[in-house]
Amino acid sequence: MLIEIQLKTGKVFLLTYFYVINGNVMDSFDQLYFFNDLRKISNLNKSSFHVLPIQNIESLDKSKFKWHYHYLLNNFVKFEKTITQPFFDSLVCPTKQLKMSMEMAKNVFGTDATLYVTCGSSLSNQIAVSSLCNKKSKVLAQKGIHQSLHFYLPLITKDITYIEDVEICRERQVTKLDLNNFITTLKDAENVGKPYDTVIINSQTYEGLITKIDEVLKQIITSSKSIKNILIDEAWGAWTSFDEELKKHTAIYNARNFSRKYNVNILVTHSAHKSLFSLRQSSLLHAFGNEECIKRLYDTHFKLHTTSPSYPIISSTELSILHADKEGNSYSSNAAIYACELKNFVNKKLKLFSLYNDKKNDPTTIWDPTKVWIRINDNVFNGSNVRNILFDEYGIYLSRFSKTSILFNFHYGITEKCTKELMSALESIERKYLTSTFQISSDGKNKYNGFVIPYPPGIPLLIPGQEISESILDKINLAKINSTSLIFIKEEEL
Repeated sequence: MLIEIQLKTGKVFLLTYFYVINGNVMDSFDQLYFFNDLRKISNLNKSSFHVLPIQNIESLDKSKFKWHYHYLLNNFVKFEKTITQPFFDSLVCPTKQLKMSMEMAKNVFGTDATLYVTCGSSLSNQIAVSSLCNKKSKVLAQKGIHQSLHFYLPLITKDITYIEDVEICRERQVTKLDLNNFITTLKDAENVGKPYDTVIINSQTYEGLITKIDEVLKQIITSSKSIKNILIDEAWGAWTSFDEELKKHTAIYNARNFSRKYNVNILVTHSAHKSLFSLRQSSLLHAFGNEECIKRLYDTHFKLHTTSPSYPIISSTELSILHADKEGNSYSSNAAIYACELKNFVNKKLKLFSLYNDKKNDPTTIWDPTKVWIRINDNVFNGSNVRNILFDEYGIYLSRFSKTSILFNFHYGITEKCTKELMSALESIERKYLTSTFQISSDGKNKYNGFVIPYPPGIPLLIPGQEISESILDKINLAKINSTSLIFIKEEEL
């Protein structure tokens, strides 16, 4: 039964609905499960050390693009339109504003073509594979590429070989391209007359490893003269195209020269919302190649992309490209500075947490200076615990963790305020959750001189004279992690 009630408040009528289910009256708006909970969780979330810089909008306070972003986000409905040609442009067949916008993007990135995609990098990868490959294609692919490529490639061609990545750190699941095996496979296929014509690799990982495309691509291309097409998954690296120190290693920076010199078609995908100030699902598809390659790309984009693209996403994509072009280097420099501040803080102030000493002697990779892995020096306290506490108690979100570590991504949206709040939270966690020898000091014979009682249930973990074992310390730490109240009573206080 549906009950409709109008409530008069002054001259304003409020319309609400109630459902009667099994004799219980329920407000129908309570069934807006996603809407209501997203509102609640947004109020809890102060900062995100994951992706999507645009959600930390305060970081644009000193930007020349501040007004444009606030206008877009505060007037969303004005951008959510269905107006198309002849009054406005269409992503299906752009001839006006969208064409000029993508020409701007092409010039900024230095490509032969840059296309907007409003359905995420999964669709970008699908468009890329469909335009480069056919059922006769022979593909050699790095296994560490996005899942969408693994799903879609077999629908185009069955002749696919995957090269397993080299493991750098098992605990953190950090891997890299096995370049030696990759090149050997290319050469062997060439020598037996069954060469690969298409290569797919990843250039940057969320875990913080950046492949030096300037070093790797040359070795790959020169190892087999039959390579005609290359797809580079650079989803996590749009921001590095604008960083003065890192751009020389990116696919975008190197693709044009390699494409011209070796007569190969190179496509690069960017998940723009991961590192630039654009809305979710904003993606970029870049092309370097001959006229036939560019035409196939446009045709495939027309076939596979939705005919109802999101205008707000396109607007944010356009904004994010210009922002990155004009201010990106300063934003990435700040991100690296804030990341360094966190590292120094952990080294000097904390005992529960420490940094990884990652080696830097690999000639084909470098570590991303904006990614900070922190080790948890405790056999009970783990990455999941820290992640939950940071969000539930401090409103700080991170995505990547393992049993012994947590990862912080310092993107464009991270500010000095975010960094200080994070450092304060980590210090507070250490102070609150790390059981020190001072809290349970012994009587000089490794025995405790009092009671340690978790409540509930009120059953002592330690009693006077009991030996302080590792097992007991683990139980006390676990009680603290679970936010159980702990009562410490010295024997002389009884």
